[in-house]
Amino acid sequence: MNDVYPPPNATLHPESTYAHDFYPNNGAGLQLDGESGLFQTWQFALYKNMMQRLRCSKDRTFDPEEATAFIIPFDCGVHSYIDHENGRKRLGSPHGWIAKMLLENSPYMQRRQGHDHFVIFSITLYQMIGIGVKMLYQEICYNCTTLVIESSPAFVTSISGWPYKNYWHAVPYPSSFHWWEGIKRVPWSLADAHEYPKTSLYQGRDIFTLFIGSIRTATVAANRFRKDLQDQCLTHSNSSGAAYHANRSSLTNTKDFAWCEWYTVSHTCHALVNQTQLLPLYRRAVFCPAPVGDSLTRKSLFDALVAGCIPVIFDRRSLSQYTWHVPAELLDDLAVVVPKSAAAALSPTSETLTMFLHRTISPAEIHRRQAVIAQHASTLQYALVPADIYANVRLFEQQQSSPATPAGTLPLPGRLPPPSAAKVPINATWQPWEPPHRDAVSVIVDRLLGRPKIGSSSAAVVAAVDLLSPTLDGPMNSTYLRDFCQHNNNVVIDGVVFSRGLAWHRLRQLCLSAGLQIQHDGRIVDLLDPVYQQQQREKRRGKGRPRPKNSKQRV
Repeated sequence: MNDVYPPPNATLHPESTYAHDFYPNNGAGLQLDGESGLFQTWQFALYKNMMQRLRCSKDRTFDPEEATAFIIPFDCGVHSYIDHENGRKRLGSPHGWIAKMLLENSPYMQRRQGHDHFVIFSITLYQMIGIGVKMLYQEICYNCTTLVIESSPAFVTSISGWPYKNYWHAVPYPSSFHWWEGIKRVPWSLADAHEYPKTSLYQGRDIFTLFIGSIRTATVAANRFRKDLQDQCLTHSNSSGAAYHANRSSLTNTKDFAWCEWYTVSHTCHALVNQTQLLPLYRRAVFCPAPVGDSLTRKSLFDALVAGCIPVIFDRRSLSQYTWHVPAELLDDLAVVVPKSAAAALSPTSETLTMFLHRTISPAEIHRRQAVIAQHASTLQYALVPADIYANVRLFEQQQSSPATPAGTLPLPGRLPPPSAAKVPINATWQPWEPPHRDAVSVIVDRLLGRPKIGSSSAAVVAAVDLLSPTLDGPMNSTYLRDFCQHNNNVVIDGVVFSRGLAWHRLRQLCLSAGLQIQHDGRIVDLLDPVYQQQQREKRRGKGRPRPKNSKQRV
């Protein structure tokens, strides 16, 4: 259940969009350029990229009694998206039933009804998922917190009527750029002055605007907009002929500098497999447009950020949903947001996107944004654990679960890289590892462990919340609590300090961690109450809805 990718030697189905190049290096994919940390990373490789880091995290414990957060080791998103034998697309997750059975028998799952359990969901939230996964969420993991590559700001899921959408949190897409032990230069670093004598205006980057992607998405409006952006880009080419307008003669592509380059690829997951000439272009570009496609966000947005390219987005929600990694106050520094009104006015015959960016953003502002990206880009990529350390950890895990190890053998899963495993001694010891730069997992772990911890009993939480309003009579008033939290700098609840402005959010998380939920009307609902749980189960199954008196009457 931990590895649901098709085996490397399996024959893939002709309709499969999966490629075996996505498999090596624990989900980072085939290495394309070791010096810059470029790998053939699949956009749906979130689970593998995170797990190889979490296994070696300094915050990991092997004693479940000490654990305050549990990661469910099941890549349910990918398993419901492709067949684990031949990579064919499907709508079903057979392992979901096994996961449900294991969780039902877990005393730690029952201890807090899943409020301290986390699911890594490698595909977008709104995508169709298999019946096994739907059953897993509806019957056993309805309180679990889910980490997903795109939460969809509208919180639309493929589970009809799903009432727990606020438990889903967006984390960055796995970028193709990773820190690894053999990297020579991180891709987000700023260039030195002596390295770019000809194009010093843009930190050695010789492409002003770059787009790599498809113009045939699943959305008609997105296709139309992308095609218009493509036509605008082509006007800056020397081969544009009569379509080239006289007032942009200074923005013509030259041998040393390109104002706009557009590369169209197929609309599939493996469109950039073995495209070793295209992916490095992100490190040469100043701006990288990221128009919406099938969804609001695309993997290339994070490829651009990690490579130091300033993304151009046309909907704030493309980045605003990643609240853990892109705070609201940082969004306008990391990306250029083109308003819809300004985007609608762009055209090949008037002002193109490249002209708009060149006119509205000065070189000094570009340098400032590049510096901000260089400071924060490391937290948007998933660092790779050194191969020998990771293999040693996997061996230690196997030894913990197996009482005896045959002499001269390595009880590692068969799909681990044999060269790395061969260097590991038989009697392995677990050693934590952290990357030299804080990465996306570092931010996620801080969030997981930063959830306020108090006793699991409802009375303890009610007593803690009462500290906020000692003079308040009757039921809790959510407006009062929110105002109190926002106007007090140091609010202490059971030893947890809440900062101003964040206190209300932390308070809600505190209640959820103990099985309570503050309703909009001020009531505190005990999620662990058997009566409440039965009402929710009946509501999900449709038993609580009124039934029509006859077949012609509608509800």
